[in-house]
Amino acid sequence: MSDDSLEQKVKQLEKQLLRERMARKKAEDILRQKTLELFDANERISTATKRLQSALWASGESVWEWFAEDDIYRLYTSVTEKEVVVQRRGKLNELIASLSENSSKIFKEKWQAHLAGKTDSVDVVIHRKSHSKGIWRWLRICGRIVSRNADNSAKQFIGIFKDITAQYEQDQTFRIIKDTYIRTEQPGFIIKIDSQRIEGIIKIDSQRIEGTDSMFKLLGGARADFSQQDIRQLLPVSEILEHQKNRQRFFEHTVNTRDGRSINCEFILPKMLEDEGENGGYSYAVGFFRPKNHN
Repeated sequence: MSDDSLEQKVKQLEKQLLRERMARKKAEDILRQKTLELFDANERISTATKRLQSALWASGESVWEWFAEDDIYRLYTSVTEKEVVVQRRGKLNELIASLSENSSKIFKEKWQAHLAGKTDSVDVVIHRKSHSKGIWRWLRICGRIVSRNADNSAKQFIGIFKDITAQYEQDQTFRIIKDTYIRTEQPGFIIKIDSQRIEGIIKIDSQRIEGTDSMFKLLGGARADFSQQDIRQLLPVSEILEHQKNRQRFFEHTVNTRDGRSINCEFILPKMLEDEGENGGYSYAVGFFRPKNHN
């Protein structure tokens, strides 16, 4: 082989080696980038998982999962901020059998409609008897099918399962009291309130206000004339809630009416029991008021 041919061969090998080095470097750069992206994705998933666990732990909600293959549901509960365990598992029919007759009918109707793809999700309140404690509780299940088979049949369902007994009973009590209360002839009101205990102090805020026909008449109109915002502007809601919190049953306040009058009124707040539970406080405020010069 001549010197020129050998030199040409060496140059070709050097070029080939350079191309291989460049290709390997490019592959290493891509691999490094993909590794970093995968690491970032895992970090985001880990962070999101920790946040979800913390949120479930703080809210008292549980994750409810069902697989069609074995018809088993599992209830995952956060026992600590970082630990999630399977609190309960069983057949779906066992859950349905533990429901009241009406709840069983409602749940099966909504469940079957969702399995058939007629609804986007399931959101149902059910009345269930706990076999371990022997008591009835109100529960809310909401969620959706997240995976289907090739024939569009359900494969996996994931949702939220929460005990809402306290809230449900408060709402029903409020409805019953409201329905009875608005029939009285005196100007009166009932305020649905949200209460919580922060560092030993009860904080209450109004949610919805109902009143008697005579209350609306005193305020200068008929029931249909007033929105919730109108009532809050005319009725001294903050003062009522403040006196409720401080257990002060009588006070005076000037009430401005819809037609521009100012009436000095005396307010009477019946004694209310605080709710049981970790928050304490009140579920609603009830009271009457009348012009101060009323005989």
